[in-house]
Amino acid sequence: MPQASFDDIVDDCKDSLAWCIKNLPGIVGAETIDIERYVVAGDSAGGTLSTLCGHILSPSPKVVIDVFGVIDPLDIGKGGLPNEPWSRDYGDKLEEIMEKAKMDRDLSKAEFICPWYWEYPDQMDPEDLKSFWGMPDFEIQDKHKFRMDLNNYISLKRERFEILYRKDTFESEEEYVKYVKSISPYHLLDGKSKSDYPPTFILHGTGDSAVPVEQSYKFAKKLRELGIDVDERYKEGGEHCFENKIEVSPVRFEDYELTHSDLEMMGGRSLSCHVWSSWTSISGSKV
Repeated sequence: MPQASFDDIVDDCKDSLAWCIKNLPGIVGAETIDIERYVVAGDSAGGTLSTLCGHILSPSPKVVIDVFGVIDPLDIGKGGLPNEPWSRDYGDKLEEIMEKAKMDRDLSKAEFICPWYWEYPDQMDPEDLKSFWGMPDFEIQDKHKFRMDLNNYISLKRERFEILYRKDTFESEEEYVKYVKSISPYHLLDGKSKSDYPPTFILHGTGDSAVPVEQSYKFAKKLRELGIDVDERYKEGGEHCFENKIEVSPVRFEDYELTHSDLEMMGGRSLSCHVWSSWTSISGSKV
């Protein structure tokens, strides 16, 4: 974002599963994997995509894992405002520069990976970041910092969803709302039954200022009303991304870990492929 729209990102998810189905058996051995039995999971925006994938992917995932994802964009509220420093002083040119940048729709400029503020050298050892990402040659560049500045600006303007969903292309508010419902994991449950959506595991922090925990509460409630298996774990006071910053932390992810046996129970049989979703991609690996 802003170059890629939500539809572009969803297309990436579909294409990634198609790639896994076509190529993984040849890579790891057809006798070792059943590509049609997989789990889809993601955090934050990836949680949004993983829950949406439960509706749109074919074959459907056996289990969906949602980690503090937005489930109903029409009921997200205002959320917390970013409180991050700008990477440089834009002076009185800030609005002019950012307004131009947020209108960029050139997909060739879209970034598949970008460090966040807490991953900058003044907060994290660059070698730790390289190791974590598995990219020994990666260096944070000015373009990465500018993208975070743009993210900061869009968040302050509260225009994230409008830009992502290309609200400016709709002729009326009614058409826009209809579109948002058509890609909302929550609203897509309307009219469905237990057999129409996979068992789901939810992880969220109750202190999340970016994605209110009520998003997970309402999703779990609706799943249960439809008879769909759902399990939940909540970190009391946990902020957004409470579990994945690279730092010395009292958070023990094992407290929220979903074991392979749990997945077997939720999915009804053993699972052999794990698919992780982010904003831009899905990748497969053997469980």
